[in-house]
Amino acid sequence: MLETKKRSRNGFFISFAFHALIVFALAYGIEEDVETKQMEQSFVAISLSSFEIPKVQQQQQPEVAQVLKPQVAKLVQKIEKSKINSIEKVQEHVQIKKTSKHTEVKEIEETQDIQDILVEKSIEKNEAIEKIESVKSVEEVQVASIEQKDELNEKEIQDAFIETNFHSIRDKVLANLKYPPIAKRMKQTGMVEVLLVIDTDGKLIEVTIHKSSGHKLLDKSALSAAGKLCTQTLPIPQKISRVMLPIYFALN
Repeated sequence: MLETKKRSRNGFFISFAFHALIVFALAYGIEEDVETKQMEQSFVAISLSSFEIPKVQQQQQPEVAQVLKPQVAKLVQKIEKSKINSIEKVQEHVQIKKTSKHTEVKEIEETQDIQDILVEKSIEKNEAIEKIESVKSVEEVQVASIEQKDELNEKEIQDAFIETNFHSIRDKVLANLKYPPIAKRMKQTGMVEVLLVIDTDGKLIEVTIHKSSGHKLLDKSALSAAGKLCTQTLPIPQKISRVMLPIYFALN
């Protein structure tokens, strides 16, 4: 029973859908016919005779030559004016260059004159400097010769003083000399050179060791023996003289 009911229901739905489709198709066809009829009625016939093409009136154009003549004349005048201006500028530039060249030539001549004057002055200065230098060189030579003469005179005087007074001065130093006993025990021997400086009053003003013996005891003994002459009167030289005394320490 249930199956028969289901089948009856399905058949009902199918038939209902089929009839609905048919009704929809009929309604759609009727609407299309109405629209086509309305479109046919809306068209209107228009004849081409109703339209008239307006005739274009041809205007007479002026000739090209007549229009361009004044413009060409203006251009020619401008070109001529520009040429004249350029020529005037070139002439001015040339004149400026000429004037500048003249001024440069004058300046060069003036500078050359100044250079010549400076050269002459420098030559005169160099000549004067050479003369001064020659005079100075002569004076220096003269001074040097005088100094050499003075030195020779001093040496001669000193040599003469040493030759005449050497032995007396040496004897006075040897009189004060003592052989250090410790140096004797150690058998120290040698020679000490002592330099004496005597002024023009015959006084001993300086005593130094010119050459050492290699033993401090011997050097001190020689220096103390020569230094004791500062209380004595020595031979008087003409100028300050230096006397070199060699003192020997030897064991007998």
